Amino acid sequence: MNYFKHMDIAKSYLGTTEIPNKESNEIINRFLSTIGMPPNDEVAWCSAFAKTVLMEAGYNCDKITAAAVSFKSFGTESNLENITYGDIVIFYRKTPQDWQSHVAFFDHIDASTGYLVVLGGNQNNSVCFKMYSTKKLLAVRKIV
Repeated sequence: MNYFKHMDIAKSYLGTTEIPNKESNEIINRFLSTIGMPPNDEVAWCSAFAKTVLMEAGYNCDKITAAAVSFKSFGTESNLENITYGDIVIFYRKTPQDWQSHVAFFDHIDASTGYLVVLGGNQNNSVCFKMYSTKKLLAVRKIV
């Protein structure tokens, strides 16, 4: 299996964006269906995006739920010192113990800020690259 296939798949969704008001993007609705959520692109859908990408790449994601922290059980544990392109990264929102979190795929470290540049869904209401501080990093997971 091509370890980076999931990154190619994730990049193919770049620009997928929520539709404001009552409408909902059908692609995001499809992501949500993988975690058993009804169509509504106004909800947190980062986990649905990551699960869809990994499923399309051929990985078993049966244990992944709508909660981004569910990715802590996927793959194998790693850390910031061993982070590599394509790793799953999980960030906490308020506290490390809080269930609210964000999941994305690691791309690179920004040389000027030291922030992690990640590719994920529900980042600025779309699939895009975004920078996150390592201070909020909850977990790094190797896919294989």
